[in-house]
Amino acid sequence: MVGAKLVVDVTQAAGAIPVCVQEWDADLVVCSGYKWLGGHGGIAFASFSDALLEKQPPFIGCFGGREDPFDMDAKQLLLSKTAAKYTQSTLSYISVVGLNAAFDELLKFSVEWINKHSSQLAEVLLAGLTNLEWEAFIEAESDEFSSHIMTLKNCAL
Repeated sequence: MVGAKLVVDVTQAAGAIPVCVQEWDADLVVCSGYKWLGGHGGIAFASFSDALLEKQPPFIGCFGGREDPFDMDAKQLLLSKTAAKYTQSTLSYISVVGLNAAFDELLKFSVEWINKHSSQLAEVLLAGLTNLEWEAFIEAESDEFSSHIMTLKNCAL
């Protein structure tokens, strides 16, 4: 055992395909608010394992990591017992509002519906490429194919 931690970045998947972090044994799952979640690059969030939450963060933010961010006691540092203790600075509040609004819109649908819609759009795109010099870099029949993120290649080159 080497003590390595497993960190998974679900930015490319969250909101587009079903993701269930509880089923994984990851120490940390991170996600940016942009891509399929509909926010922009100014906000991200994470899910910490219980073991990681018990550890002391290597760096303490200006006041994001304290139990009470406005407690300015210089003699003791009472860190939050939640993942907030890893926060390095204040939040981009407009980004939070935007991501919450995007979540509200996403919740009107289901991730399964979005995934199915993405697959249908990929089928339309691939059908439109027939008789052209372009094709999917990864074939649609491959286990590695993803309908929500596709790369095309020029077959004539």
